[in-house]
Amino acid sequence: ESLGDMARLVDLDLSGNHISGPIPNSVGNLVNLTGLFLSHNHLTGGIPLSLTNDTLKLQDIFLSGNDLSGTLPVNLANLPHLRNLFLDGNKLTGLIGQDLCSKNLNEEFF
Repeated sequence: ESLGDMARLVDLDLSGNHISGPIPNSVGNLVNLTGLFLSHNHLTGGIPLSLTNDTLKLQDIFLSGNDLSGTLPVNLANLPHLRNLFLDGNKLTGLIGQDLCSKNLNEEFF
């Protein structure tokens, strides 16, 4: 859980590294993090609520191609700087909230 001690970290890219297990809650302690890139691993569990804190600077969240499950945290829509959110290739269920849909995410890719 020492990941949360890297307060100056801006981008975390561990994509394609065969990482398994849940996303640590301590990722939400990375207050200067703008990019979280964890695609194409073997991550399980849900998206931690610690990633939905509206004081975070997260702009890009790439979690595609994992084994994440559960529902999307409603508070993802509260991230004021979020511009890209990629969650495809997981086992997520439920509805996507209207607040999240209205954020016009991923526009630079489409």
